[in-house]
Amino acid sequence: MIRMSMLSFLVLVASVVGSVSAEEGKADEPVTPSHRVVVYYLHNTWRCPGCNSVAALSRAAVLGGKGENSKMGTSIEATTPFAEEVKSGLVSFEAVNIDKKENKKLLKKLGNNLKVPIVAEIEDDKIVSFAPLTKAWKHLGNNKAFVKYVQDGATPVVAKVKPKEDEGKKKEDGKD
Repeated sequence: MIRMSMLSFLVLVASVVGSVSAEEGKADEPVTPSHRVVVYYLHNTWRCPGCNSVAALSRAAVLGGKGENSKMGTSIEATTPFAEEVKSGLVSFEAVNIDKKENKKLLKKLGNNLKVPIVAEIEDDKIVSFAPLTKAWKHLGNNKAFVKYVQDGATPVVAKVKPKEDEGKKKEDGKD
């Protein structure tokens, strides 16, 4: 009887410790803001070197880091102006294969724009506006110009969704 009670107690302690650890893990994960920016790159399963380059350079423009331009045989180490926003989850990049059945709706929602970066404003998991960066391919011969073009296209949307510091201070002070 004592062994059974002790065993039950140990199982209870283990489950409490396990649930606390799981909750701690969740606290470390960034919470995706309900109002945010996603830069999409919609592509087919098969991609040419140019398509791969547009995706890689777009990713580097948004997230920072190395962008390979396999079409030109060059690369760039990009610095993103959105580092804090990326870290907080306010800005992200997604390459999406539209040949997959589950992604067909996204292609339609984004105006059937394909193989160009698309800056989308998302609110409550719905696309409220989007802007395809249709001149991206014109900049593909110059990595620096390409990265700047994508960043310039995303900047106004990021500014729109970014919480204003003054608003946060007013709410903290109890002033609306």
